Amino acid sequence: MENGQCKKKFPKDLIQSTIMNVDGYPKYKRRVISEQVYVNSKPINNSWVVPYNAYILLRFNCHINVEICSSVQATPKYLFKYVYKGHDCANIEIREKTLNHDEPTKFVDSRYVGPVEAGWRIFGFHMHEQSHAIIRLAVHLPDYQDVVFNDDISDEQLQNRLSRDSTLMVILNLTVMILMQGNTYIVKSPSIILGIAKRGNGTRENCVEIKMYTVSVKEQERYYLRLLLLNVKAAQSFDDLKTVDEILYPSFREAALARGLFLDDSVWKSTLEDGVVMNIPKQLRELFAYICVFGPPAKPRELWDEFKPHMCEDFCRKHHPNDDACTHCEGYAMKEINDIFLSHRVNYNEYGLPVPAWNIPDVPFSEEYISDTEVLLAADKMEIKDVTLRPKCFFIDGPGGSRKIYTTLMHSVRGMNQVVLPAATTGIAANLLQGGKTMHSLY
Repeated sequence: MENGQCKKKFPKDLIQSTIMNVDGYPKYKRRVISEQVYVNSKPINNSWVVPYNAYILLRFNCHINVEICSSVQATPKYLFKYVYKGHDCANIEIREKTLNHDEPTKFVDSRYVGPVEAGWRIFGFHMHEQSHAIIRLAVHLPDYQDVVFNDDISDEQLQNRLSRDSTLMVILNLTVMILMQGNTYIVKSPSIILGIAKRGNGTRENCVEIKMYTVSVKEQERYYLRLLLLNVKAAQSFDDLKTVDEILYPSFREAALARGLFLDDSVWKSTLEDGVVMNIPKQLRELFAYICVFGPPAKPRELWDEFKPHMCEDFCRKHHPNDDACTHCEGYAMKEINDIFLSHRVNYNEYGLPVPAWNIPDVPFSEEYISDTEVLLAADKMEIKDVTLRPKCFFIDGPGGSRKIYTTLMHSVRGMNQVVLPAATTGIAANLLQGGKTMHSLY
């Protein structure tokens, strides 16, 4: 009972027929009968009876209510309510009456030891064990470690935060200690550096496992730093990682290249050779850009120099068919490649490619595109426009390959404040139309 009312809405209404769906639940038939029984001196009639099944009650000898789940609102509740209800539990609160807080005594008084833990302790088994410590190794460039501080920090505290070593800097310093003491060795795997310190009896409790964070290939300098950490033994500083055969290279990428940690560019060369045969220049430029972003090649400048004539072919053919040397055409190609770099948040200067001239004029529309469109429109535009401009609703159906006509037609009709609803049979085709939808979605 809650505020004098039953939370389950008893007593129910007496009705002559069952109504299947009332707020998600059935309203069962309850006959009006004159017989009554008394429970705790209260009269009970048919309106107080909970829906039940007599056989189920006798079979399981417990309280089981029976309800018909006839709606989406009620069915999930009964399907999942008891499955995910969880174990029975109770919340308790212990308050001390004494003013002196005795934490050990409070722990002992309120401690609960279950049968599993009790048996485990009786047999004297170890309650916990640690084989080795695990540390996540930050991979950052020199002087690019994270420094965390609050706004109200003092200058002295800020300097202390700035002087703290990151986990990577600690490992490099630890390597110096290892070399000096001579009682520790390093074991490497592709994703783990395991440092085992042989202190005392050299037990496993002295092991330290260091797992490095993964780094995306898009962050090239960090990616090659991680590559060097996995392949350079006992490096004591960032300069040691960039030193190969006593030559200090200016970047981690060049050091990794000198150590031969790159994949051979022959696979990218053969890929671009196939692209020259199969793809138009625009697609070849996109292929080269994606190779640089996701490859990456060891020497992207050499690949560019070798395949530059093929990637600039369409610009050269339009502007100067008889002259192969043109910086503007190369600039047009590099601008398109740089647009792909920007869309993937990649710095253009990381690949050592020639810098395009940013003051070159915009690329004009393709002559082939204009001529094809004019030819297609010339055959049908008068007939289509004459029909469409009348104040009626028209359905126009066309074959594949006629998108140019419909694009021009949609712009013309929308320019007159009329409504155009483009639809296609597939999602890919619908995306090519401005405001297009699939037929299933539109209709």
